[in-house]
Amino acid sequence: MPKLLDLEISTASLAIRVILGLICAGIIFFIFYYLPVNLKAILDFVLSTVVPGSSSIPPGVTSDVLGVVVSPILPFSGLVLTVVTFLEIVMRGTRIYGPILIVSGSFWLVVLYIVFEGGNIVFALDQSLFSGLSEILPSFALRISIGLIPIMLIFMLPSMLTVTKGVVLVLGRRGQK
Repeated sequence: MPKLLDLEISTASLAIRVILGLICAGIIFFIFYYLPVNLKAILDFVLSTVVPGSSSIPPGVTSDVLGVVVSPILPFSGLVLTVVTFLEIVMRGTRIYGPILIVSGSFWLVVLYIVFEGGNIVFALDQSLFSGLSEILPSFALRISIGLIPIMLIFMLPSMLTVTKGVVLVLGRRGQK
């Protein structure tokens, strides 16, 4: 049996781990890289399919709303999460599984913080989106703020536990030496 960092793995077991890792990494890649990068094109397609007269999203909506929904850091984080998720699945039970869990949990914490924008999502809508009100109110900006800190912390809890498990595994390995 081949040995992978102090773990004896049969060929079938390794193949299953690699296949599961590729499937999970593919899902992470699709959600955290492909969708954020192509969100405008996807929304254009959906709007043109659902509403036949609509050919494109208005520019104000694209810049304001999509800028809030998709952080510029999210696609890069998605690529890193793809690699870390694959390694986490393939390397389970090896010596480096603890450090991989620490890195994986930390990146998930960062991604969740980015997605929730620190727990306070703010939509700042420009006056140009409300053309009918421009005669009544000459200059205004609409800001909508949504506080999501408790929900963000609930979503971050599994990642915090993943980091904790990684630290326990690393410290447990050191105690065995």
